[in-house]
Amino acid sequence: MATSQPLRIGFIGCGNIAGAHMQAMQRIAEIEIVAGADIEIDQARQFVQEAGAKDYFADWRQMLEEVELDAIDQCTPPYPAHGANLGRRRTRNPCFHREAYGDRVGRM
Repeated sequence: MATSQPLRIGFIGCGNIAGAHMQAMQRIAEIEIVAGADIEIDQARQFVQEAGAKDYFADWRQMLEEVELDAIDQCTPPYPAHGANLGRRRTRNPCFHREAYGDRVGRM
């Protein structure tokens, strides 16, 4: 099933595992990585350059305010402080479920 618009993804946390998530997502035509946020701004800048995106932020809240996203991939350590209610669908791994997105995106 062809879609007119890709699923626009933003990353919260752009180090370590985010690179593996990015590589997996880049194999799916229906996904577009559009932004990244990391408290280490240089890490965010490098990540979005590698992802082919343009928007990067030091504060994930600013990213959510300024960039239109369909979902986020939260690639931060699993500490309680990082479990914020982000107001978007989110994944803790690069695996989207058909119940959430229909046939647009299957399992990676």
